[in-house]
Amino acid sequence: IVGYLRGMDKTLGLVEAGRFQEEGEALLSKAGIDDPLTRASMAVLFQSRYRTINAAIASGETPQVVEFASGISPRGLQWSQMSPGTIYVESDLPQLMIHKAKLIRNTLMQDSHKSRGVLHCCTVDVLDRKSVFDCLGSLNADQSVSVVTEGLLLYFGEQEMRQFLSNMRAVLHEFEDAVWVTDFVAKQNL
Repeated sequence: IVGYLRGMDKTLGLVEAGRFQEEGEALLSKAGIDDPLTRASMAVLFQSRYRTINAAIASGETPQVVEFASGISPRGLQWSQMSPGTIYVESDLPQLMIHKAKLIRNTLMQDSHKSRGVLHCCTVDVLDRKSVFDCLGSLNADQSVSVVTEGLLLYFGEQEMRQFLSNMRAVLHEFEDAVWVTDFVAKQNL
């Protein structure tokens, strides 16, 4: 659904490669969201959130970015293009990262950009601390890092939220200069 709604923007080339239109429309219809105005409003919300998070990351000028639960977001691909000196780590659950890696590979094969930053894809269970730290293995703890989560907190109940926040606290303490960029939308405040 998010891929479909972001695709209304037409500036996110990765979304077109994923054929999200039919699936997104079907899922929204199944959820009873058929009104074009409601869909357009949702698209603006998701696009605004995406661009706001991008602006927050850019303001920090960090050489390393890790995004937990990156899903089908094109942020890592776009970031590696815009910031050739950056290390960008995208992560999500295994099946999604396999799909994402294929989308990225196909996009890169068609891409004419000669200079890119380093883009890693890794699998992660954000509720498992070892998995989280394994995902951070390619980063330098002596350099600043921006940790990004977008839309992730909605999936957590109270106990899962506590575990995730504990893991995030450990990550933020591991790096000399770390910042967490997130939309703090949870089930409780939706």
